[in-house]
Amino acid sequence: MKFCYDSFDPDPSDEQMNIVINSAMREFVRILGFKDSDFPFYYDINSGLPRTPRPIESKEVQCNDGSFQSILFPSEDTIKRGATSYGVSYYSVVTPRVAQTARNQFNCGEMEGARLENQPSRESCLGNNWEEVR
Repeated sequence: MKFCYDSFDPDPSDEQMNIVINSAMREFVRILGFKDSDFPFYYDINSGLPRTPRPIESKEVQCNDGSFQSILFPSEDTIKRGATSYGVSYYSVVTPRVAQTARNQFNCGEMEGARLENQPSRESCLGNNWEEVR
């Protein structure tokens, strides 16, 4: 009888480990409830005040798939829209802690924040995962 662990590679390549780690991180984010619809409800960790002024107003925004939706959009000090030099648009989480973590991770003091995945999704307008870096 062959068990699943019989095929386990005890010495995976760096590429195999990166795939496993990236997949695990993405699933943990989903488990923790990372959703773009929650961004307007983020609070400032230092003041305890909402990052997006109340009452939260709906705003017509362009989604990652190019469509437009009226959503509860967070303040610009939480989420910002950007574009690459090639014209590819994306949204980034720009809270101070996320921005500092991204700067440290990528050794780039000029990063404004951490990008959200910009793949079109019917489940998300802004992105429900961190952008995968390769």
